[in-house]
Amino acid sequence: MRKTLITLAAGTMLLSSAAWAEDPRELVTMPPQQQQDMLIAMRDHLIVLDTLLSHVASERYREAAALAEQRLGLSPFDPEIAVRLTAVMPPAMLEANEAMRDGTKRFAAAAKRADSERSYTALRTLNAAISDITASCNGCHAHYRIR
Repeated sequence: MRKTLITLAAGTMLLSSAAWAEDPRELVTMPPQQQQDMLIAMRDHLIVLDTLLSHVASERYREAAALAEQRLGLSPFDPEIAVRLTAVMPPAMLEANEAMRDGTKRFAAAAKRADSERSYTALRTLNAAISDITASCNGCHAHYRIR
């Protein structure tokens, strides 16, 4: 099923590539090295999000909390690179970045609670928290581009 969805998504992207020529998103200009660093960070976030969903699906909530705190809650770069990246981000992009980090904190806390309680309410809170993370990512990606 997952392979089918990925294939469909890839086909849709190919069919709509003409629309990409007129990308309406705001271009955030940055030097090539910063672009590369930003792309590395975003790809890492995708891997982490996929792994978080896998951990939640297999009820490994503590592992999900630890992973979120270690890989989404902090920059994957040393502080100097992170400072250079945030220096070129527009204010709303910085807000989306902070919203993702706040969502990560809520997710980690909710995952720990879900591990302890194993209740319906705790799981609903956990699902809402991961949705907060992805909503901030989607909002930023819908508004900005770096290429």
